Amino acid sequence: MFKHFLIPIIILSIILSYYFITNTLYKLHIHKNIVKYPHTDSDYSFLKNNSEKTMISEIVEKDIFYTPTKWSSKTGNYIHDSENDRYHIIDKDHFYYIPDLTRYSIVNPKNIQVYKLKQSSFNKVIFV
Repeated sequence: MFKHFLIPIIILSIILSYYFITNTLYKLHIHKNIVKYPHTDSDYSFLKNNSEKTMISEIVEKDIFYTPTKWSSKTGNYIHDSENDRYHIIDKDHFYYIPDLTRYSIVNPKNIQVYKLKQSSFNKVIFV
């Protein structure tokens, strides 16, 4: 009889532990000189829970953002690195960090909607 109560309690504690670890203890790791990151499921759920909608033209220096919009030649949005003369296409399944707007410029022919990480969530970001 005791087994009937013990098994659901163990399962429930595993589920609650997983939820606590993924939502409370999760940290996003950002390198200061990397702009484009492929996101994992954990990254995506963290960004989704801690982001606010904005337009790409409103992105400023030191912002972290992502977009659900798939890149096409119609959107044409990208980030230009003037120091290395390299272009980073702004696409879905990636998130972006703009460390310096003097070096990086966002070229946005079509002002698409993006999700920007809230400033209150920056305490969960580790800069390497």
